[in-house]
Amino acid sequence: MIERKWLMLAFWVACLMAICYVVTTYLDDPQSHYFGLFVNVMLFMACVMMIRRLLTKDSD
Repeated sequence: MIERKWLMLAFWVACLMAICYVVTTYLDDPQSHYFGLFVNVMLFMACVMMIRRLLTKDSD
């Protein structure tokens, strides 16, 4: 069975890719709402921190 850590890692990487996609669609639209862009950047940072925590945490 796949280790739970790797499933979590795949989930967070998928979140990062989804956020990147949303951010690029925001950037394509000059009328985009900057608050939405800010929220996406914050979510991106949160995902990066979760991935770092997963990778640095001692595996059981």
